[in-house]
Amino acid sequence: MGDMLGCVGTHHVTFACTGATEPILTSADLARVIKKPTMLVDISVPRNVDDEGANAIEGCKAYNVDDLKAVVQANQARRKKLMVEAEEVLKEELQSFESWQQSLGSVPMISMLQMRAERIRSEEFRKVESKLQVLRRPLLSSSPPLSVKMSNPQTPDPLDASRSFAPR
Repeated sequence: MGDMLGCVGTHHVTFACTGATEPILTSADLARVIKKPTMLVDISVPRNVDDEGANAIEGCKAYNVDDLKAVVQANQARRKKLMVEAEEVLKEELQSFESWQQSLGSVPMISMLQMRAERIRSEEFRKVESKLQVLRRPLLSSSPPLSVKMSNPQTPDPLDASRSFAPR
């Protein structure tokens, strides 16, 4: 017993678990050997540590099986709450992903519409190109980019339009 009390007095944390039927670490014995902050964890049933007496000693904190069960229950409750929050985040991200995935089906149609708009712009530019011969060459060479700038604001981005119909 003296060796056990010596170990308790020299260590910061001590676990107790014996087959004793009554506390073997009493407040009187613990008060003599505890000189620094000490944690006692009693995982035995019946208890081996006089936890009420140990907690009365300055710098000593004793925990028993019931205390550990309370910690486990609190942690489980916290984890359940975090699981619910994580599920909500996952639902939001899934909806966002599904909307994005649905928009991928529109990409070929959007590309086709953009190519058609470019073809129409080029054809219209060729029709008026002969009438623009009176303009000087430098200005004429900048006309195709100018026509692109003129046609783009007039054609709304189909991708933006398709996204507006996607569920949020």
